[in-house]
Parts: sequence; C-alpha cells; structure tokens
Amino acid sequence: MLLINNHPYIDVRNSFNSFLPAGLPDAIGEKLVNAWLTRLEAFTELHDKIEFEVVPTCLDFCFVDDFKARYPEMLDQRELEIFRAALTELTRDSLNPVSGNTLDCALEAAASLDRLKLPEILDGEAYATWPGPTSF
Repeated sequence: MLLINNHPYIDVRNSFNSFLPAGLPDAIGEKLVNAWLTRLEAFTELHDKIEFEVVPTCLDFCFVDDFKARYPEMLDQRELEIFRAALTELTRDSLNPVSGNTLDCALEAAASLDRLKLPEILDGEAYATWPGPTSF
C-alpha cells in the first residue's frame, strides 16, 4: 500500500507479484503480471474478483481453458507448462495435510463458528439495526 497525500492506494503491480508461485522464472512472471494488469485495466469491474477472473492463484479443472481464453498466445506452450507446474505445486502445498496448512486453518475457523451455536436467522427484519436515512 502506498500513501499519496495521506491517502492509501494499493500498488496493484506489487500485489499481483505476490500471487506468483515461488520459483517461477522472472520472464514468465513479468509476462503474467503485465497481462493481469492489462486485463484489469480493460475490465475494471473485475477489481473485486482478482483471484477468480484475473489471476489464477491455484490450479483448478478449468485452468487451461480459462487461461487460453483470457490470455491467448501470451505464453508459449513451454512457458504455460512451467506456470501450470508451479500452480500445481502451490495448490498441492495448500492442501497438504501438515499441521497449520491453510485448509486446516480455514476448516478450524469454520468449526469454531459452528461451536458458537448462534440462532439461525430466518427473518432478516428482526436483526435490522439501521434506522434509515436521517437528516442532520
């Protein structure tokens, strides 16, 4: 995050670089980040869907088709295979059943919410707290 005239701004290039898998060659990473920036600039409505519509952050069953549709001819076949292999390793690591992995942490957080035994909200009106617009 950058502060410009005391206003916070996200350094999108830096943020995109943080999504690159470790060990990916710099030349491939640079092509990817530049393409992601171009896509976001062209489709600004995707600003809140970065991990789903702009940057592939893990490997899924649609990876190859989605990547080729979004970024045709950006990477050659060898580069695409290198990127895919790096994403495969990243995805496997995130699902690795070792203590403290991200999946286990997320499941534990969900279970702790479950243990709170909060009442089910059937009627949102009963929980509304906003009194509506008021004049000052």
